[in-house]
Amino acid sequence: MTTPQPEQAPEAPSPAPRSPSPATAVASGAVGLFVALGAGSQALTMAYIFSGGLMPGSAPGTELSPAAHPVMTWFLVPYVVAAFGAVLLLAGAILLFARFNAGRYLTIAGAFLLIGVEVVQTFVIVAASELAFVGVGPGAFGIVFLLWKFVLPAVAAVLAALPSTAVWLAAKHQ
Repeated sequence: MTTPQPEQAPEAPSPAPRSPSPATAVASGAVGLFVALGAGSQALTMAYIFSGGLMPGSAPGTELSPAAHPVMTWFLVPYVVAAFGAVLLLAGAILLFARFNAGRYLTIAGAFLLIGVEVVQTFVIVAASELAFVGVGPGAFGIVFLLWKFVLPAVAAVLAALPSTAVWLAAKHQ
């Protein structure tokens, strides 16, 4: 004897696939743009100051010019690197807004470059100069003030690296 088979109900149609959300890509681009503008303006200002633009008595041949103090040239290196990181972040943000996948990589590279520069500046230059002039390491205010330079680039890099950003960028080309 055969057992009767229950009738199978027709399958409900699957819902239409949702379009990917641009939230992470737009947020990464916005944070990257903000960090790029801030880091770029700081880098250009400090390069101008250290190059003798705003230092009193800094005319060529005077004792405050970088040519007279080659050590001052080394203080320019982090700002030149930060300017390059800011350019990478700016290009990455623009490419993220335009939905190009290269924007993810430029944003991540620029963010890590700026974080690296801030590590050097915070824990080497700032700590050494405060130790030399004050006799103690960096104060709590100095550390808290400089932490935003670590957090915002890290947020931009993490948001750019998320799979949802990649899905949204790839959806443009489908």
